[in-house]
Amino acid sequence: LPMVALALGTREAVMVAAAVAFVSALMVEPVRRMLDAPLRSAEGPKLGVLLRNVSMRRALGAHPDLPRVTYGGFAAATVQGSVFALLVTFLVERAGLDLVTAGLVFSAMHLSGFVARIAFGYASDRFFRPQSLLASLAAVGVATLLIMLLVAGTVTLPVVIALAAVMGATVSGWNGVMMAELARLSPPGLVASVSASAVTCIYLGYMTGPVVTSGLVGLSGSYLLGFAPVMMALLAAIISAATRHTA
Repeated sequence: LPMVALALGTREAVMVAAAVAFVSALMVEPVRRMLDAPLRSAEGPKLGVLLRNVSMRRALGAHPDLPRVTYGGFAAATVQGSVFALLVTFLVERAGLDLVTAGLVFSAMHLSGFVARIAFGYASDRFFRPQSLLASLAAVGVATLLIMLLVAGTVTLPVVIALAAVMGATVSGWNGVMMAELARLSPPGLVASVSASAVTCIYLGYMTGPVVTSGLVGLSGSYLLGFAPVMMALLAAIISAATRHTA
């Protein structure tokens, strides 16, 4: 999209993004109808059963690991949301990049995240315990973000792109592994309730993280100070995971 915006303009780039989303929805529609057919033919749940199933406290208390894993998702979402919201502004203000170049760095981060979600999903199934992988991604993500905040204005563009790529892989590559782990930990019949409850907490992280981070950046004038709370929240999740596995 940065290249489209550069060549054609911002409005045209937004129109291209909307067109891609629209075409993707049309392509998915035949598959959706096939998958939804059994649900449409099944008897819907009674209201009382539905309300009991959506109880967040009941759902997240169904397995001892669920609250901790859900908190990890919340903390990771605060970092991811903050990075996505503020990286371009940071690169322009503190790293001295022009807006188009900063957009290209942002695109490299997203591309890396796209590839990483597939790769880490495969790796968690074949080679690593999901919770250990999630903790490792969080640790590398926090470290890379800290390095970016400290050195972005003093290193070359390839180094900035490399740091952004690592951040993309770690800060945003955890989602699929997280959802699969939530499903694995869920008791039979509660997968949907656990997923819905956990995703609610995760999206609270997506909403609150950028607000807190941008507010602190505005008040202090320091991106390092602004990102400190979300990084510490994610570090707390890492420590919790490490404590659990060494107990």
